[in-house]
Parts: sequence; structure tokens; C-alpha cells
Amino acid sequence: MSIISTHSRLLKFAKQIAMCSGILATLGLMLTIRTSAQQSKDFIDRDTQYRQMHICADAAFMEGVHVGRNEFVCTSHTLFSYTDLRDIRISGYDMSRTQFTFSNGKQIHICPRGEAMRGLHVSNNWLACAPTTLINSTYELGNIFVDYNTQRDGRHVCDKGGIMIGIHVNDNILVCREIRRR
Repeated sequence: MSIISTHSRLLKFAKQIAMCSGILATLGLMLTIRTSAQQSKDFIDRDTQYRQMHICADAAFMEGVHVGRNEFVCTSHTLFSYTDLRDIRISGYDMSRTQFTFSNGKQIHICPRGEAMRGLHVSNNWLACAPTTLINSTYELGNIFVDYNTQRDGRHVCDKGGIMIGIHVNDNILVCREIRRR
């Protein structure tokens, strides 16, 4: 196959993607294309809203938070399959299934098994949770751990590059899940 032929095919494919992306945007969805060379893109989200609660934009998961400034540390990780807004569940209506209990009896609100936080509504104690489906077989979801004080730029974040699966706002405790190489 010649270089010109390959280039023409790539241009045609790019036009098809652009058309699909426009259709998805009309439906309120996003299409994100990333190369395998990209691992994660961390960013601060201050105002993205969904169902009257703050969430991370761009299908990103929460890595940390500064509750007082309403700032989320979000990670748009290429290891996860894309989750659109329809995949977000609001955890908080039935708290009995979404509690992590310490040996001392303290309970922390967490996302259901297999999900991680995309957003938070502090005053309602709601978590926006979405599936954590890995698409790169060289990585896996690791241990669940509690983070009491890891800081990055004045914000509490999960250590070890983890993503948030729960939070106890009053005690400033994060429940995190690590992402590790197999």
C-alpha cells in the first residue's frame, strides 16, 4: 500500500470520527480518542455539573479533593474504558450497601463494588460513581486503602496514583483503589 493511499484512508477515517463525534455531542455524549502512549492526565475541576452535583469532566475519575474550595483532582486515565454520563450512578439513596466500616465502628460512604468516584455532593452525602473497567491488560485494580493525609498542591489526594472510591468529609479520610502493573 502506498503512502498516499494510507494517508487518504487516514483522512477518510478522521472525517468519519469527526462526524460521529458531532452526532454524539448532539446527544450529550463525548468521544475521546487517546493513544496508548498517553497514561493519564490530571487536572483540577472546579465547576462541571451533572444532576445538580459536581463531577469530574471528560469521563475522569476523582483522585483527590479540596472540599472547602470545591476543587476536584481528576485523572483522565487511558487505562479505563470510556464511561458516558448515562453510566454514572448516584450513590447515597441506599447507604446500607455502600458503607465501609472500620474495626472501631466508623463508617465511610463508598461506591458500589467495581466502581469509583466521578463526583461528590457534600451536603447530600452523595457520590457520583461509575464503572472502573480496565482496557489495558498490563494493569489491574489493586488494593483498597485508606488515605489520611497525602497532599498535592494543598489538596488531599490518594497516594500511589490511586482513584477515590469513598470519602468521609468531616474526618478528611479518602478510601482509594490503587492501579498497578500486573
